[in-house]
Formats: sequence, C-alpha cells, structure tokens
Amino acid sequence: QEEKSFGAGDLAATLGYEILPDWDYNPWRPKGLAFLQLTAPTGRSVYEADAPYQLDARGRGFWALGLGTLLTKAWGRWDSFVNLETHRSFAKTYSNQASRGELRPGWGGNLSTGAGYNTESMRFGISLSWAYEDPIEVRGTASSQGSSERYATASLSGSYMFSDEWAGT
Repeated sequence: QEEKSFGAGDLAATLGYEILPDWDYNPWRPKGLAFLQLTAPTGRSVYEADAPYQLDARGRGFWALGLGTLLTKAWGRWDSFVNLETHRSFAKTYSNQASRGELRPGWGGNLSTGAGYNTESMRFGISLSWAYEDPIEVRGTASSQGSSERYATASLSGSYMFSDEWAGT
C-alpha cells in the first residue's frame, strides 16, 4: 500500500534517587536507584488511529504514573542489572473516523534483566524483558472489554564510548 507515517511517540519524564550506593568492596550488594515516572500521551493510540493499518499509532496514548527500581552491579569487566517497574494508566475519551467513547486502561509493569561484558571502550550486552498491561475497556459506539497484553523481548546490544562524555549504542 506504500503507506508512510512519521512522528513522536509517548514522552516520559523520570525522577530518580540513589537508594543503595555502590560499594566496590562488597561483591554482591548492588547499586540501587528508585524512580518515579510520568508518561504523557504525545503518541496516538491504536484507538485514535485514522491511517490505514493504524500506522499513525505510535504510543499507548494514556497519561500514566509509574514507580520502579533499577539494581546494577559490576565485577571487573562484567556487569548486570535488574529493572522492575509498575505503572497505572488513566482513563480518557477518544475519537476516530469510526467511533468515539471512553478508554479505561489499568495497571501494567515490566521486569527486565541483563548482563554485559566491557572492554576499554566497548560493551557487549544481552537482556530479556517481560511486560504486562491490563485489558483496556472501551465504552462508546464500539464497546469492548479487551484483553491483557503479555510479551517478552530479548535484546543484544553493543556500545562504543568515544570519550568520557560521548557514547553510541
């Protein structure tokens, strides 16, 4: 169909605080960060999409407030992390060419873990992430209960540090 779409997705602002400082002399205690995250619905959701194949849907489309923690630890050239996050999305009204009404999302969360190997200026890593979203109830011209979303993502990564201030991944 040669359809194209370009634009921003949802934006998030995150405020973090170091709750566990890194102790190099302890081989097991991780560095811990707690964070609060606010997501703004700057990306259109699939319910608001007007383009064929919903190509103009680039976000979840909900205001959301989240809370989480990130734990990291390094042992020489090796490092690892665990990230746990939960969030609550808030109801909103929607409208597209076919229907209009109210969307009622719920809770969601993410659990990620990974590890990496570091050289002087390179890092090679692997990670696995599990995500969950409650069903979205649609009330309006096309009402539905929806179903929950569950998925896992595996990632390989490579990073290069150009200087102490610049890196690319």
